[in-house]
Amino acid sequence: MKADTSKPETAKPEPAPMNVLFQVGSLEPRSTTSHTLYLARQIQDLGHGVRIVTPGGPLEPEFARWKLELVVEPRLGMTLRARSGAARVARALDRTRFKPDLMHALSPDVDAVGALVAETCRLPFFLSVHTALRRHHALHLPRPLLRGIIAGSQEIRENLVNQRRLPRNLLRVISTGVDAKYFRPDGRLRDPRHSFIPVVGMVGRFELHKGAADFIRAAKIVVEQGHDVHFLLSGEGPEAEHLREMVLEMRLESRITFAPASRDYRSLLGAIDVFVRPGTREGLGISLLEAMASGKPVIASGVGSIFSIVKDGETGYVVPKADVAKLALAVTRLVTNPARAMEMGRRARKLVEKDFEIADKSRQTVAFYREKLDG
Repeated sequence: MKADTSKPETAKPEPAPMNVLFQVGSLEPRSTTSHTLYLARQIQDLGHGVRIVTPGGPLEPEFARWKLELVVEPRLGMTLRARSGAARVARALDRTRFKPDLMHALSPDVDAVGALVAETCRLPFFLSVHTALRRHHALHLPRPLLRGIIAGSQEIRENLVNQRRLPRNLLRVISTGVDAKYFRPDGRLRDPRHSFIPVVGMVGRFELHKGAADFIRAAKIVVEQGHDVHFLLSGEGPEAEHLREMVLEMRLESRITFAPASRDYRSLLGAIDVFVRPGTREGLGISLLEAMASGKPVIASGVGSIFSIVKDGETGYVVPKADVAKLALAVTRLVTNPARAMEMGRRARKLVEKDFEIADKSRQTVAFYREKLDG
């Protein structure tokens, strides 16, 4: 019998950890800030180094609480001083032991600033596009350094290929995600056997395309139909004063409450029975996923990739954008049937756990980095 002379297979060495430099805008309560927190924390938990370049903002303490290090440079928020701001970032990094392997701009709103930092530091450049771009939005891509672009949905990817003429091999579809454990339902779900006043809420920036005005108009219809419902609007932005005036003009001040914007609104979600997102443009969908992870049924306008997030009739309802009557009808169907709303909320959480866990999205992102850097 011949001896086995074959050499034992040697395990492949684990790839070395990477140092990732993220570029974001002002740290305010908004979806891009939430996405940055989730993604950066998870990539750091995977064993990689992370630094976040930002002009700063009111949520800096939140990043410190999550043990994420910032490179704060206010000049990056000033168009005429961004170049000198990029140079200051490079000098600040030179004074640390953190040597970045790549720059990743997490939004088209900061692609120009991210490109400046990447060019100054001579770093491979990545960009995330999770929102539908307006026609006049010009992408700033440092072509010699550009390695890859992450599209938040297949629709966005096709738009970047067909309208912006970007090569398909540069693009990878990776949707956003949330940490479902962070938003675990706290057991305060309403018992449908007992009477209560349901709360319908909307959380987000008060901007024209976010649909808060339609939310108020739908609330008016629901109230006029005789349903005992309370409505909650949480956020801030350029439309805030106009929205408050609308509420007064429609005599809804006893039915609609305005709450200040907050990054950590788990307690706010706990007080909401139905979550509404009536935006007219595709967005990150972070607020929807957070509400779903909290076990809430959701109502959303059918724009972009919303149908991949909200399963109509199962985890909530999808309504035509800017259709106030259909929005009001969807609200009525849920607030008048608490048992159905609770069941949809349970299904919504299961969907997030299955398809939108940030840990999975982070691993996909790191794999994309390696593929494009090694290639």
